[in-house]
Amino acid sequence: MKTTVERIDDTTVKLTVTVEASRVQDAIDAAARELSGSIKVPGFRPGRVPRRVLESRIGKHALLDEAVRDALPDFYSEAVAAEELPVVAAPEFEVQTFEEGQDAAFTATVEIRPTVAVPDYASLQIPHPEWEVTDQELDSQLDELRERFAELETISRPLKLGDYAVVTVTGDHHGTRVDAASA
Repeated sequence: MKTTVERIDDTTVKLTVTVEASRVQDAIDAAARELSGSIKVPGFRPGRVPRRVLESRIGKHALLDEAVRDALPDFYSEAVAAEELPVVAAPEFEVQTFEEGQDAAFTATVEIRPTVAVPDYASLQIPHPEWEVTDQELDSQLDELRERFAELETISRPLKLGDYAVVTVTGDHHGTRVDAASA
């Protein structure tokens, strides 16, 4: 398998792949075996349909389409691994040739992870703002936090200013409880 990579832009490459004729033939034979097992032809058991009968029944083009559909992802994966491309999206395929007895050729346009040049961050200086916090602001924030996370306790003394109270109101009309007036 021969592969070449052409950069289109920072995140897109065009991968051109040429696959040997013997591997193309293997892919076509595998597609024929798979189709012969799934297509019913009178007089033949499933999986025992001769290739010529299969081609006359579905057409040679349909057999080649099935071979492309089955083999192209494997050829593509192998080419990506060989070129060590950091692929991040599905490819767009364009098949130039995929014929019996010939080398197959196709291109895959694919998005890759961009290479990022990290600047020298050790010498960067970021100014830190100076904050002035007064004692009053600090006390205010602490009191707010205490109030927010405080837990209520039941007490037995009379209520004072700042205490929380649970009040139950029951409304009744001539001795009958009125739910709409109760809370």
